[in-house]
Amino acid sequence: MARVIEANKQATVPQPPPFRISRVFHARRETVFKAWSSADHVKRWFSPETYSVSDAKVEMHIGGPFESACAHLQARALDPRDVRRSRAAQPAGDRHAR
Repeated sequence: MARVIEANKQATVPQPPPFRISRVFHARRETVFKAWSSADHVKRWFSPETYSVSDAKVEMHIGGPFESACAHLQARALDPRDVRRSRAAQPAGDRHAR
C-alpha cells in the first residue's frame, strides 16, 4: 500500500512503495565490492558504451557520496546535467549478512 507524506501540513501526496533492483554477478564478493567502492574502478565501467566517466567520488559510509560525471565520447565539454549524485543509504537490516 502506498505511503502518505504530509506536504505543507495541508495536503497529502501518496508515494509508491520502495522497490529493490538486484543482479547476480558471477564474481567474488570482494571483486564486486571493489568495482562499486573505488572511484578508479567506477570510472572504468559505470557508463553506457558511448559515454565515459570523467570524474567519480565514492565514500563508503552511511550518507557518503556516490557521484559520477559522465560525458558522451564525442562531446566537446561536460554537460552539468550529466553529473549523477547519490548518497549511501542506511542498510535495511542484516538479512543479507552471512
